[in-house]
Amino acid sequence: ALLHILNHCLFKGTLFLGAGSVFHSTGVRDIERLGGLAKSMKRTAAVMIVAGAAICALPPFGGFVSEVLLYLGVFKGILSGELTETVLLAVGGSLLALTGGLALLSFSRLIGIAFLGQPRDPGISHAHESGKLMTVPMLILMAAAALTGVGAPLLIRIVTPAAGTVVRGLSAAPAIVSAAAGRGAGGGA
Repeated sequence: ALLHILNHCLFKGTLFLGAGSVFHSTGVRDIERLGGLAKSMKRTAAVMIVAGAAICALPPFGGFVSEVLLYLGVFKGILSGELTETVLLAVGGSLLALTGGLALLSFSRLIGIAFLGQPRDPGISHAHESGKLMTVPMLILMAAAALTGVGAPLLIRIVTPAAGTVVRGLSAAPAIVSAAAGRGAGGGA
């Protein structure tokens, strides 16, 4: 889950910067008016395609790796859990799959409408690549989003101790709440 959060930070940040670059260049927020931007905004188009593939959990990007790990966790939990846990995990896994399918449809549409084909509005014929102050951060985030797939084994080793700390904290929470409730009711110093 922590790896998935990291991946979402990277590719969603990239997508927001890409959308900002498109708006900065065209002045248009309605994607139905766009089209053909891949010709005049090559770097932004490449960034949006890579980030779109990452958010759709396509290999070899980090979104794929972290989503596979989430599915493996769901399946392991279903096989070893009680009825309530099994039902909750099955519903959660189904919602994750549905979300992935909707992301694929949405980002295919975005790339197809905004970047491919011909411009639909003559007012965007002035579209141009944004300056370095806008494109360099996009490229850095895109590279990081792409590298999380290749560097997943290293990232997993890094986030595993943090995940262990969170799990230990969650398992200790009932005892802490009980102790705090006992003190608050007049029992304790």
